[in-house]
Amino acid sequence: MIDPLSVLAIQHGTDKFGYHDYTPNYHKLFARFRDRPIKVLELGVGGYADEDRGGQSLATWRDYFPLAQITGIDIQKKRLDLGERVQVLQGSQIDPEFLAHVVATRGPFDLIIDDGSHRNEHVVKSYGLLFPTLVPGGIYVAEDVQTSFIPRFGGSLTLDAPNSVGYFAGIMTRLGSGDTDPLVANVSAMERFHNMVALHKAETGKPSGGLAASNAFDMHANQIRSILTVDLDLPKGLGRDEAQTTRCAANTLAGEPDQDIVVLRADISADTLRAGFARLRSPGFLCLIGAPDAAMLAEIHDRFVQVDHREIIVQFPKAPIDPMAAEIYAVERHRDGIILTKAPNDYPSNFAFDATQPQAKAALAEMELVLRDSDIENGLVQYANILTLTGGRETARPWLDKLTALGATSRVYFQLATGLAQRERRLTDAEALCRAALVTFPDDTGFSLSLAMVLMSQGRAEDALVVAEQALAVHPRDINLHIQMTRIAEKLALPELGIKHAKQAIAMAPAPRKPQPQTILGEFLTKTGQIDEAEKALRDAVSIQTRFAPKAFRALSGILKTRGDQAGALEAAMQAATLAPETKEYSDWADTLRG
Repeated sequence: MIDPLSVLAIQHGTDKFGYHDYTPNYHKLFARFRDRPIKVLELGVGGYADEDRGGQSLATWRDYFPLAQITGIDIQKKRLDLGERVQVLQGSQIDPEFLAHVVATRGPFDLIIDDGSHRNEHVVKSYGLLFPTLVPGGIYVAEDVQTSFIPRFGGSLTLDAPNSVGYFAGIMTRLGSGDTDPLVANVSAMERFHNMVALHKAETGKPSGGLAASNAFDMHANQIRSILTVDLDLPKGLGRDEAQTTRCAANTLAGEPDQDIVVLRADISADTLRAGFARLRSPGFLCLIGAPDAAMLAEIHDRFVQVDHREIIVQFPKAPIDPMAAEIYAVERHRDGIILTKAPNDYPSNFAFDATQPQAKAALAEMELVLRDSDIENGLVQYANILTLTGGRETARPWLDKLTALGATSRVYFQLATGLAQRERRLTDAEALCRAALVTFPDDTGFSLSLAMVLMSQGRAEDALVVAEQALAVHPRDINLHIQMTRIAEKLALPELGIKHAKQAIAMAPAPRKPQPQTILGEFLTKTGQIDEAEKALRDAVSIQTRFAPKAFRALSGILKTRGDQAGALEAAMQAATLAPETKEYSDWADTLRG
């Protein structure tokens, strides 16, 4: 049965459900706060630089916590009306003065969720600035910590500091050690899930509830029937009246999975840990009681890190992954012990989302069920977007039709609906959608580009020229608009116009993007007889291997052929044919040159 937080997440269209599997864990963490007048802070509003986009998760928290005050912060300016209980502030998640102002005017906060930049140094710094301000008994969650393994976010396989997973794993190993650092000493418990770390702040003047206070067992309470304790009595508060508890010696651990809970001392060997884990059914819980020694802490550290094994493999395909990783759904660290939850932990990475994976497939089925009777645009758009990306535009058609009937006006709706209309060659519909989108989003160059392309497909190049020129007047440094102008110039047989905009695109483009306009420039210069400049542009284009290299090599081959350089022309033709073997024109040209 899907939990109420996940239902709201689906309806409001936050990627915390669907692309990610976060909300079931958030529900487990936050359910006890639902009917309290708490204060919630979320770092990161979503929607990137667009002022009108984002806020889906803020709307979800607003409805999940009916008595709460919700605050969101984002480095970008946002114009979102989410009701009187939600306020969005602009500022940096690592600006001490800004955060102090937020806490002073909107806090202190009972729950803090870091869904901000996901840069490792920002995650670590935000925790250092905000955890001390958290209300005692509150929870701090760092989300999307898979960026710990993504180099462009400052991540690494070796967890080089500053690294969020490495940092939180370090806190986990120091918990209960007497460490006086407030960022460790005031943590009563930690929970690690796929892409998430949750830190519970100790309550003032109250001892930690320890393992007995864990709600891990509550998720599967009705299924717990057997508990196996090894060389110790079952700790008070850990068991359930209906459970059958068996006490045994360590040498009896071998056997088929037949236990719901296995309880071991924390100072055991890694082999004993694995034997106890193997005795568990799925779902099941392995509890380690007491203080682990250094060797066991190192083992748990590795299990903590490899909860994100799916993410690690996406970035580092040859990384060694422990076979247990796919079965450790969660790692809990308490001052008096550790809990490993055994359950499938194979949810796909959002960077390599696999809609056929069983857990992801089940999540998408839940989304369809919830959204069948929904009229909330954000949720329907998010689902249509997932379907488009995973199954093709046609799979989203019924949902886009529903959105159209609802009078949808969101940016993503227009993008999806326009794309489908173009694919199906419904050019009149595509034009109408583009023009409607530009009424709502007049400064969005994407819709201007789409409209120009539709008009070109209708044979209306002069109308496309007007649209592109109007957009360039507002966005003169938009590379895509300049490239679109070269296409229009080619259609209208205006080579000088094409040369002008190709050169402007080259001047503005970063190095990896230059080959496309360089190839276009080379073709225009060839047509106007400027052969020396054309050859230079094409040689520049092929100096970086991109998807435009085959076309550039083919054009360069033609120039060399006219110069009488047969060998050079053939070599360039062979490069084009090798890089794009599916393009028959390139191989035919190479065969022609061979004679």
